[in-house]
Amino acid sequence: MTSLCRGTSLLPFGLTRRVLPFLTRIAAHRAIRGKVHGHLTLAFGNDLSSSDKTRISKTIAHNLGLVVAEVLAASRGKLPPGYIDENDAADRAKSLFADGGFIGLTGHIGNWELLGAQLAKHFPGRADSVIAKRLGNPGLNDFVEELRTRLGMSTFYQNESPMRLVRGLRQHKIIGTVPDQDVARLAGEFVSFFGKPAYTPTGPAALALHGRVPILPAFLRRHENGLRLIVCEPIWPDFSADRDAEVLRLTQAWSAAVEAAIREQPSDWMWFHERWQTTPERLEARRKKRERAG
Repeated sequence: MTSLCRGTSLLPFGLTRRVLPFLTRIAAHRAIRGKVHGHLTLAFGNDLSSSDKTRISKTIAHNLGLVVAEVLAASRGKLPPGYIDENDAADRAKSLFADGGFIGLTGHIGNWELLGAQLAKHFPGRADSVIAKRLGNPGLNDFVEELRTRLGMSTFYQNESPMRLVRGLRQHKIIGTVPDQDVARLAGEFVSFFGKPAYTPTGPAALALHGRVPILPAFLRRHENGLRLIVCEPIWPDFSADRDAEVLRLTQAWSAAVEAAIREQPSDWMWFHERWQTTPERLEARRKKRERAG
């Protein structure tokens, strides 16, 4: 797999942009279709027809190939000029944070990996790390980490001590995170997501409070024949509020920003993620299991 990715990265973007989405649509659509349809039904009820759900699931499978093609091209400096439409979003972010750090938060929307490259481009020397889960395949993990390094960002793994991130934030650094998945082993809270309780990581909120910085939701959305940068309003912590209540408020706020972006263009998000898998009952059962094992 790693050798295939390395070989593919040497191909022209014009070729990989056509071939990889074609292949992932064939290979992935059948595998993800059931989960995508189920999650769309959970989120939208009867507002989407069966044909709408099929169109969205096919688009998601197609976009998986686009994400890979774009990252491989960007890592070699081969994305065409103007492929990412920054409009005035980047300038606005730079004016807001000329002298301070922030947590750049996105979802698995459009191309989330390239958002880190945008941070590194517009905040040279201040873009610190992207928070990620270590992949099970060591060779593939090393390759992905290498790509992020080429794009200007180092990788911080979820099982590392967060104090390095806190120190960086207090030194006006920028951290990137994509926390829109259900990860039961991480600290979290149940907040509303598409009107349903979803177990949501509280790490971004805790980092914002410890680092004394805001959370800035931002997205690289699919747009015509490329990507468009969208920067939302910063979510500022209230440092005088009760900490637990503020962690919950911040977590709900950034989750709502991600939900709003998904609602605007549902086919941009990876709907096959098990976003509502953890329930309070399952979480309690896991806790008791750990206690018995310990």
